[in-house]
Amino acid sequence: MRVLLTGGTGFLGRHLTLAHVRRGDEVTVAGRRAPGDVTALVPAGVRYLQADLGDPETAPRIIAATRPERVYHLASAVDVRRDLALLEPQIRATQMAAIHVARACLEHGVDRLVHAGTCEEYGNGPAPFHETQNPAPVSPYSAAKAAATAFVRMLCASFELRAVMVRPFLTYGPGQGTNQMIPALIQSALECRDFPMTGGEQTREFNYVDDMVDGLLRAGDTPGVEGEIFNLGCGEPRHIRDVALRVLELMGNPVRAELGKLPYRPGETWEFYCSNAKARERLGYRAAVPLDEGLQRTIAWYRAAHPGVRS
Repeated sequence: MRVLLTGGTGFLGRHLTLAHVRRGDEVTVAGRRAPGDVTALVPAGVRYLQADLGDPETAPRIIAATRPERVYHLASAVDVRRDLALLEPQIRATQMAAIHVARACLEHGVDRLVHAGTCEEYGNGPAPFHETQNPAPVSPYSAAKAAATAFVRMLCASFELRAVMVRPFLTYGPGQGTNQMIPALIQSALECRDFPMTGGEQTREFNYVDDMVDGLLRAGDTPGVEGEIFNLGCGEPRHIRDVALRVLELMGNPVRAELGKLPYRPGETWEFYCSNAKARERLGYRAAVPLDEGLQRTIAWYRAAHPGVRS
């Protein structure tokens, strides 16, 4: 099968790319990075195309050239800050890029588009989040994502676009950047530095990346679900402080989590987790990797990736 992934050099995109390579598929990755910057991010045998999907001519050109049977649109400008300066950049790089990809898929007859929205679309809505509840975005990024999902859904309903929309929830695993809590904490522990954080009373769900890839593959493979939205997540809320303390415990408690040293963000969302009943019923989706196992795999990867760092 011919597969096109936008955003395929990102954390989740890299793991999804590998999954399709292992299936024996012909994979093309499109992203904003220059070709010389992706050598370590794109597996051998995968074609890479530099692309500005905010340009309305780019997506049609790429899809016409690669003739994919399946497209995953993961590309966006992930920045959850509540900053007015991000309005126009998010409209172009997140909202319009998604619309351009969806329209190109429609016009070129792509068999299945998997459009990746975000759990951030639910914003400050009541948890657990259900696919039928109204989005409540709280940042330019989450608003742009919610608008993109609405446009893709409209194209399905009114123009017969063959697309499935998913909302991935918080994901962790090997190779994630240290701008996220779990890899940042592991890195801090490996370097024997105490880890400053908030009081960690918020609840979040934590999904191992292999489970998220499985959900994306199911969204692409399952027949008869075009036009539907699915939450992808385990739906198991945990206090952030408990997860942080468990990471350190699994590493032998080399440092302390400095709970309460950092303030909570203005407008902090206290409960943030999904109902995954629809994905379980329609996609056969189950989160298979328990938290402890996922954390152990992730810790082992970072230790192997930084053998010169002691803990």
